[in-house]
Parts: sequence; C-alpha cells; structure tokens
Amino acid sequence: MEETLKAERSKLRLVSEGIIKIFFGAWNGIQVFVYPTLILYMLDSVSLVYWFSNLLTIKQYHLPLSLFLLILFYMGFLIVKFYSFSLERRDPDLRRKDLVRFLLELHKGLLLILFVAIMIFVLSSFLSYFYQIQVPQKRIYAHLFQYISLTLMMFYYIQSVWTKPFKNRRISYSRCIDYMIIFARKNIATVLKFTGFIALVIFSSVKLYHLMFTYAVNPAVSFVSSAFGIDLRLKLIDAGSSIDIFYNVMMIVISFFISNLLFYPIVALGQYLINRFHPIKLKVANAETKTQDS
Repeated sequence: MEETLKAERSKLRLVSEGIIKIFFGAWNGIQVFVYPTLILYMLDSVSLVYWFSNLLTIKQYHLPLSLFLLILFYMGFLIVKFYSFSLERRDPDLRRKDLVRFLLELHKGLLLILFVAIMIFVLSSFLSYFYQIQVPQKRIYAHLFQYISLTLMMFYYIQSVWTKPFKNRRISYSRCIDYMIIFARKNIATVLKFTGFIALVIFSSVKLYHLMFTYAVNPAVSFVSSAFGIDLRLKLIDAGSSIDIFYNVMMIVISFFISNLLFYPIVALGQYLINRFHPIKLKVANAETKTQDS
C-alpha cells in the first residue's frame, strides 16, 4: 500500500514538474514583455478596449483591484519561474533554500523598485507644479515594468544555465555562484561568448514566435472565426463587481498561458541548443576523453 502511494506521489510530482516546465520553464513568458501584443491576440479586441476604457474613465474605482490581481499573478509567476530553475536539483531541502533566498532577493528588489517609482512620482509632481512640465508617468512606469521584468527573467535564467552543472552536487546556490565566478575568471572570453549566445537564442526565439503568431496563428484564428462562426478569442465582460473583475483578469491570465503553451516548442528547441553547447559540459567531456585516451 505504501509503495503504491509512493509511486502515485512520484507520478504526480513528475506531472506537476512537467507542467511547471512547460508554462514557466526557461525563458517562457518573456515573449509578452518583448512584444506585449502577444498576450492580446487571444483576447477579443472590442471587449478588451471597452473594459480598459471604462477602467480609465467611468470605473476608475475598479482600477486598484484590477492592478492588484494582475500584480499578484505577476509575482506568483516570478516565484514559480524561479522554482522551475531549481527543479534540476534532486534534493528538496536545497530547492527550498534556493526559493527562500530568491524570495528575500525579490523583496529587496521590490523595495528598490518602489523607491524608484516614488522618486519618479515626486519628480514629476515637482516639475508639474513649479515649471508646468508634464512628465509622462504612465509611459515611464510601463517601460520600467517591462524592462525590469525582462532583466529579471534574463538574469535568473542565464544564472541558472551557468550554475546548472554544479547544482546536482548537493552544494548551496551561493557556492554554485562562487564556482561559476572562478570559472569566469579563468575563461572570461568563453563566458562572454556563451552568455551572448544565450541572449541571441532567447531573442531569436521570441522573434520567431512573434512572426509565427502574426502570420500563422492570428490569421488562422480569424479564418476559423469568419468561416465557421466560432470565435476562439477570449471575451472580457463589462465589470460591474469584484467577481467580474476577477473574471476579466483570469481571461488575461489564460491568454498568457496559451501564449506560453504555444511558445514552449520553440523554447525547448532553444534549450537544446544551449545545453548542447554549454562550455562547462564541453570541457568536462573533453577532459574525460583525454583521460580515456591516456
């Protein structure tokens, strides 16, 4: 009986880890921050514009709750994404320690971001009041959010790639970083080249996905809608209550997951290329070959 339960738990764990890798693994999700329109293709444009226009005009009192729910999902996405990087570890205790360390770093980063946002608000208010200079706060905040998100995902993914060869040696994340720094000092050119290669693979995959979605997926969805009368796009509703707001936010979240699901095959191909040319693995393989030859 106990063995059966263990086997079922093991299967459930493998399935859950597979789902996490598909929707949150590697750089999956970064595409909507490079091309924000990718998350909107699966949403009905009329209902989306209507809802947003109401949020910014006659129903501004719904805006705080909408932003809170979106930010809550965004924070959860970042946490699960970092957890997906630690799935390579076989030791659950080390996974938990890595996650706790990330949460502490995330909170420190949030405090810094909050401070920057407050300073932007104070500066714009000062310029507007004393010099009648209007600073585009909304645009600045939008770009700040976009670039910070890109930086976070790129940084932690590249860090996870470099530390991957050390993670399964039952050592802490900080020691993995130390080993990586030692390797970088001795092989600075290799580190720069491979890091550039990772960035090239990531942005090339995003561009490829954007082209695929623009010229294949989006026209296909429009064709199905016009030919068969089946609208595959998700529709938002006129939010009149908190439940309606939650529904609309969930539609955006579902659209995001659909985008990640369609992006996953390209991500998997990119991951294969990155793992194939990992310089630390290549050095280990070359060393083993020389040992066998000797």
